[in-house]
Amino acid sequence: MLFTPGASLTRKSQDGIDDPHVAASLFKLWLRELEEPVVPSVLYNEALACSTSPGECIDFVTRLPTYNRRVLLFAISFFQQFMREEVVELTKMTPPNLGPLSLSYLIRRSGCPADAGFDSINTRTEHLAYNI
Repeated sequence: MLFTPGASLTRKSQDGIDDPHVAASLFKLWLRELEEPVVPSVLYNEALACSTSPGECIDFVTRLPTYNRRVLLFAISFFQQFMREEVVELTKMTPPNLGPLSLSYLIRRSGCPADAGFDSINTRTEHLAYNI
């Protein structure tokens, strides 16, 4: 694990990384470099269509291809580590900030780079980030 969940932010973690920015940057880089996003581009519209209902989001995730679903569930658990109060205090990334930002690395239209949507993330995408 890159960033030890229980580690003090003022001392080195067991793995030698004491800055959550390092773990997040490495993970975002890996996601950005994927040829196809974790949520396949062909499912982009379907993902947005289920964005207002937690139940529909869960159903959508269960229908993803196995490897995509596993990576998405890992990503969700990874980003949840950054929602701890002491980490939010250090990173200044609150859930409303982190959700749409991280979602842009997980889901995108075909042919769009992962960072192209930062300025144009719409309400439906924010709902999807919240519900996932």
